[in-house]
Amino acid sequence: MWGTLVMFWYRYVDDVICLWEGPHTTLDEFLAFINSRYQSIEFSLEFEGGEINFLDLHITLNPSGFVYEVY
Repeated sequence: MWGTLVMFWYRYVDDVICLWEGPHTTLDEFLAFINSRYQSIEFSLEFEGGEINFLDLHITLNPSGFVYEVY
């Protein structure tokens, strides 16, 4: 079920970036699901709209694709 909504998942050490292609209403359910898998790991959720900082990158979503800049 979740595989059709998660368009991209990248993990680097203890940071994860996930691109979600589903409705916002199901994100809380997905977050509860991934947090229930391992008791020692707790995922959190950040909404940034069309841009986000991940590791040392500032990633912006444009109509033509993604733009990456050093943060």
